[in-house]
Amino acid sequence: MHGAGALRSRPNIAREILKLLDFDGSGTVKTSDLHKAFMGTGLSEADVNDFIRRHDKGNKGEINLEELTAMLNNVHRKTSSVSMGGRSI
Repeated sequence: MHGAGALRSRPNIAREILKLLDFDGSGTVKTSDLHKAFMGTGLSEADVNDFIRRHDKGNKGEINLEELTAMLNNVHRKTSSVSMGGRSI
């Protein structure tokens, strides 16, 4: 997916990711949710905590839909830049 269609779908992708990772049904992804999701993958507790810290703009110890969407947009921008030879598009 490219262009405007990709931009419109990112919030939907974020909602689906949130549903998958929100084990307690709170509507947010907490550190405990990520620990459950990544159990057995080799990620340490410190890695999970760092992920939350980097993306939790409100310093609440959890990631909401808006923060998750912003994270996906940031990843998309970075991967688009890399795929275009480092030039921003």
